[in-house]
Amino acid sequence: MRLNSNIFKNIFYILLFLIVTLFSLSIILQNRARITLLINKFKSKDSTSQQDLPSDFKIMTYNINHCLGTDNIYDPDRISDIIKSQAPSIVCLNKVDYKTKRSNFDEQARKIAANLGMEFSFGKVFETSEGWQGNAILTSYPLVFAENKRFNIKENDFPSGVLHTILQINKTNLHLFITNLSSDSLIQAKETSELLKAIIKWGDEELGISKDPMIIAGDFNMKPGEKSIREILYYFHDTGSALNDTLYINSNEEPVIRQDYIFANNLLRPLSTYIINTENTQKASKSLPFVVHFELK
Repeated sequence: MRLNSNIFKNIFYILLFLIVTLFSLSIILQNRARITLLINKFKSKDSTSQQDLPSDFKIMTYNINHCLGTDNIYDPDRISDIIKSQAPSIVCLNKVDYKTKRSNFDEQARKIAANLGMEFSFGKVFETSEGWQGNAILTSYPLVFAENKRFNIKENDFPSGVLHTILQINKTNLHLFITNLSSDSLIQAKETSELLKAIIKWGDEELGISKDPMIIAGDFNMKPGEKSIREILYYFHDTGSALNDTLYINSNEEPVIRQDYIFANNLLRPLSTYIINTENTQKASKSLPFVVHFELK
């Protein structure tokens, strides 16, 4: 009797399982169209959000003179505030200090990036004041690659280099190169040659072009029209060529020919260019920030 009882129980549970399963399947089949519509709706929203991401961005290049202003006040927060006021997505900084005595042993790139809520990459160029001076890139875009190259030029007492990063804008890789060249014209020519070699290796070596958008930014210590600038213009266009060729070095000096540049290849369209010339920027550093609003083609 016990055996028969157990058999009946097992049969009952199997039948119950089958009934529940069939009932669940019938509900799913009845609502299949509604479920499909819901899934497609979510897919459509995700696709739209990807398409609606802006293809334009602002980039700033700024020689911050290790955050020491023309008023002789050391103030990284002042630099952060100036950058924040323009809301750029990408910032290229020259003369950035890393744990130097003269800058209170601050990691300036990290500090400014934290103030702005951005990612950053810092490239050391030469040792100074018990620390390092170099270039930095700050960005609100994903930073997927970074490399720093110091130019191998023996005659240069203050070596230069180039910091190269790849940023992802939507599904596009943007190559960004930042440098600060020597003020010596002979050394500039050698540095420009090394700079272009470093850039061209990421493009087509025969044609000297890239399938990705590319930007070169920084303080070149050269006037527009100089030979080394013309060499760069063979591959890139100067977004500041429409500007007045003057930048105020500080509030106490006469304007001088500009030395800060943002070059771009033909996969980027400059929408606007401007210099931030205010009482605050004249005090914050010897150089003024230069901003370009770009659109990806």
